[in-house]
Amino acid sequence: MDLLLHGQIVIPRNTKIVGHVTEAKVHSKESPNSTVGIAFDRVLLKSGRELPLQAAVQAIARPLQPVVFPVASDDPMSPATASIPSASQGQRGAMTGASGQLPPNYGPPYPGGTGSRSDNSTSPNSTVSPLDPATKGVVGMKGFSLTTSGEVSVVSSNTENVHLDSGTQLILRVQ
Repeated sequence: MDLLLHGQIVIPRNTKIVGHVTEAKVHSKESPNSTVGIAFDRVLLKSGRELPLQAAVQAIARPLQPVVFPVASDDPMSPATASIPSASQGQRGAMTGASGQLPPNYGPPYPGGTGSRSDNSTSPNSTVSPLDPATKGVVGMKGFSLTTSGEVSVVSSNTENVHLDSGTQLILRVQ
């Protein structure tokens, strides 16, 4: 969404925000907590201008539209088969299997998209709503938590590896 200041658009929607991973820890039997730390550095405006940015993650939620991979046919030349991204393309899908069923942790967002609690529902046929600017914490991502220390935001899970699919929603709070 557009970032407004005194009714004026100061950063238009779809502007690139550049950051970096500050830490990453995988889930294992010996160490069940997985983490990904993120810090944001700058904004790249469409004009080519760069602005410094100090922001922390206020809220995080699943993508608005899950990545859907078409069912492959037996014909190697079929368009559906050709359009399935390979692992080498660096894409992660939120859908699993040929049935189009959502994974079990793909529950609905917190009703209305506001508030500060996480909703860990597991309804497979729910829709995802856009995050509201007042939303805080993790919404609809079962077993995940969010902490912030200064400019670094850490997403963690005690049950699985943390991965953020393309299109993951974030609300950033400028510091």
